[in-house]
Amino acid sequence: MGDILPDGVEALKIDLSVVHGHLAFARFPVLVGHYNGDTFAGTEARLDRALAGRLTERRMMGLYPGRVGTNTVLLDPTSRPSGAVVVGLGEPADLSLGALRGTMRQGILAFLAEKMDQASASPDAVASETRLGLSALLVGAGEEGLDRHSCVLALLQAASEASAVLAGVQRPHPSLGSIEIVELWEDRAGKRGAPS
Repeated sequence: MGDILPDGVEALKIDLSVVHGHLAFARFPVLVGHYNGDTFAGTEARLDRALAGRLTERRMMGLYPGRVGTNTVLLDPTSRPSGAVVVGLGEPADLSLGALRGTMRQGILAFLAEKMDQASASPDAVASETRLGLSALLVGAGEEGLDRHSCVLALLQAASEASAVLAGVQRPHPSLGSIEIVELWEDRAGKRGAPS
């Protein structure tokens, strides 16, 4: 990943896989994006149903992301998938590679912070989770969004930037060790679009 990272960001070793399938088979909490003012539709609606409507609850409470840099994290090890990390994408026409990278970085950090807090509250239950995983859709690659290659690039850069931020944290913390890109359409999952 050395040549695709912004200046000053160290490379992070992450196991990256692309799978085709239903969200219920995602191995990790699912990272998705939400445009400002959008309704729940498609994948996001399916994720909400899998999590017993708890994303809808957060939206009703005004805790749902929309602006770039906002996020919500909902983790539930008893659900399939085991949670959601929703990041705000702002307005579709305004989304840039830098904004996408930044909002995903903040979402990944919020996810890792939640895991750190869980480990502090119950060290025995979460002690073994030093390398965590996230499943992700191609966030930002909708009809009016960025191309798929740029979305994968932004995701990998965001993960590395989050790792660099965590390097300054004093208490023990996990790292993001696996990213599973979930592609619902088989023809897209088989194509090579990820940067090497």
